[in-house]
Amino acid sequence: MVDVDRLKALPAFASLPEEALKRLASGVVEEEFAPGAVVFAEGKGGDAVYFILKGDVLIRKTIDKATEAYKVIALLSKGEFFGEMALLESLPRSAAAIAQNAVTLLKLPTTEFNRLLESDPSSALRLFKGLVTTISGRLRQTTREMVAVFEVGRTLVQGLDVKPLASRVLMLLKNSFEEEDLFGAFFYWNEFTAEYDLTAFEGHWPEELQGSRAKDDVIFRTMAIKRECLLSRDWSKDDRFSDNIHGSWKGCVSFLAAPVVGMKGPVGFIVFGHDKPDVFTSGHRQVVAGVSNLIAPAFENAAWRQEMESRRRLDRARTVSF
Repeated sequence: MVDVDRLKALPAFASLPEEALKRLASGVVEEEFAPGAVVFAEGKGGDAVYFILKGDVLIRKTIDKATEAYKVIALLSKGEFFGEMALLESLPRSAAAIAQNAVTLLKLPTTEFNRLLESDPSSALRLFKGLVTTISGRLRQTTREMVAVFEVGRTLVQGLDVKPLASRVLMLLKNSFEEEDLFGAFFYWNEFTAEYDLTAFEGHWPEELQGSRAKDDVIFRTMAIKRECLLSRDWSKDDRFSDNIHGSWKGCVSFLAAPVVGMKGPVGFIVFGHDKPDVFTSGHRQVVAGVSNLIAPAFENAAWRQEMESRRRLDRARTVSF
């Protein structure tokens, strides 16, 4: 039996009466998974919904069985849930769930939910309504992602140079978020200075963060190695990094960043911040990750065009001098 307080800590259960929580606590199972462990596989039967107490869970769908290529659908964290379709239908899982790190989950079997539905329909429907509300939010987020990707795609075919391209992409991303007062920046690799230059920014980007960032910036290096986004709901309290590193990104309370990875490594980084905690969600991360994967070739092509133009100018200058 799971402690009732464990259930209360999850948003989906917060509105349920004490009696319903006690009834559910007797049927809910707490499970732990090591990094990389499969919570459930794609195509397997679904018999439960899972709620995240600790850690992050990757939801991914196979797009090519021969090469085992897959698409990341979502990266969910503490307080979120997945596998909810098992409450409605007993069909095979449409995607796989993988533990990104050490994960602790609460598993609510479909049989237990049905038992609650029979004994206390009001509480069961209240729980289900909470799940549906979250699912609706996910659909809205997916719509925003599709719109952002579409608009970015239209931008990429224009063949813009690095700076206007960075500015346009950053603006489209910022506009795709509903939250107000957030700020963002695009840092682009400068091979001559061996630093990441602040190429474009949106909103009230903190003055203390103006300027270039060193190649060995810990945040950038971490993302470059892992090739994944960084999401921090409260940057000053994020125990993954030291106080010195927190100070190097002073001004950001909510923090979201993504690498733009080219053929030889990161060509740049997208960074968003807000002066309040708990602004960015896994949905925001999904949008930024999708766009950052899409734009890398365009930035490499823009850099190549600028290099070719510089060489042509140099050749013309040499011809005139002779």
